[in-house]
Amino acid sequence: MASPVTTRQTSPLLIAAAWIVVILPASWGLRYTVQNALKLFTTPAAATPTAATPAAGTPAQPSPTTPAAH
Repeated sequence: MASPVTTRQTSPLLIAAAWIVVILPASWGLRYTVQNALKLFTTPAAATPTAATPAAGTPAQPSPTTPAAH
């Protein structure tokens, strides 16, 4: 005679908790990956020269406190 097969139903709360454990790190990883991938497709802001560093090809200007050579 065959023994009867018994099955137990898994709690829906346990299933929901398991999905949360899977979805949270996966969504963090996806967000992190998309943010870093977007850096590849955006153009960097143009560097603007400051008073301390003249633009390339611009001759250096003497400072106002340096006497001019004659």
